[in-house]
Amino acid sequence: DVDGELRVARAGHRSLRWLGTDAGAPVASGWLTLPLDDNPHTGFVSVTVVPDRRRRGLGTALMRTAVGVLAEEGRRSFLVEVETGTPGAAFADALGLEEAQADRASTLRLADSDRDRVAAWAAAERPGYRLVAWTGRCPDGIVASYARAKDAMNDPPTGTMDWAGVTYDVEDVRDEEDVQRRRHRQLRVVAAVHAGSGEVAGFTELAVSDRSPARGHTGDTAVVPAHRGSGLGLWRSCCVGCSPSGRTWWRSSPATR
Repeated sequence: DVDGELRVARAGHRSLRWLGTDAGAPVASGWLTLPLDDNPHTGFVSVTVVPDRRRRGLGTALMRTAVGVLAEEGRRSFLVEVETGTPGAAFADALGLEEAQADRASTLRLADSDRDRVAAWAAAERPGYRLVAWTGRCPDGIVASYARAKDAMNDPPTGTMDWAGVTYDVEDVRDEEDVQRRRHRQLRVVAAVHAGSGEVAGFTELAVSDRSPARGHTGDTAVVPAHRGSGLGLWRSCCVGCSPSGRTWWRSSPATR
């Protein structure tokens, strides 16, 4: 999975990477991702040092290098992601970074889920809506509406992050589909479509890596504001879809976020 992220860049972003070595062996890495379209004032920084090489200034040197690039380009902020209670969190605190937002990652073991209950939720009718599911490429007939629906991802709170909304269009959708494919990930999507307008009212994305197929990761999932309060989120998230191979796949709630 990491190999795929290193080899395949996401459209609309520029990435810079640094590698620290000891006698030719990699011991530290730095990664700076610069948005080019939305939020061009910020960047994403990731620094990793192998455990037995920490506390020698490698991480600080990589961070200083990345921040130097940000400053040279006139960007005013950057974001890093760390796990609470880890050396990464202590490193961020030592550098004086501000905790801007806390995210929660939840995991559901499908073997432990109540399949009958999930199937009942999925089978519940939602008058005025229908479900459309696909793997890989969104059908041409609804891709523009799907892109508009993804703007609903701008509604969740962002804490004190220096982060503005992201706009989506058909080209963005196709670019992301291509990135996932080239990274050897199946992008599985279930959308609730409003029967009257034909517009996508909500959607859930699930990415499954060909290299680690035992776990799926939730991508964007949202309901368009005008259609909230109709139970679409639960209905969509618990639906049973069909993959191109004809096998049934499940998307249960809650899953990894």
